Amino acid sequence: MALLDALLPEASSERDRSALLKLRAKAFSVLAKQDREEAARPPDKGSPDEKRGTRQLSLL
Repeated sequence: MALLDALLPEASSERDRSALLKLRAKAFSVLAKQDREEAARPPDKGSPDEKRGTRQLSLL
């Protein structure tokens, strides 16, 4: 995600910029889906998440 953000200012044309923005949106969508699936799974027995009783989601 950071790489796509870094490439945006370097885009030489509106077409390149548009393509990078579409890739960034798709990457964000995939990461959000993975976070939702991870949150839906029960924690492993004895994992730090289970011991704390909380789960952490990465927000991008």
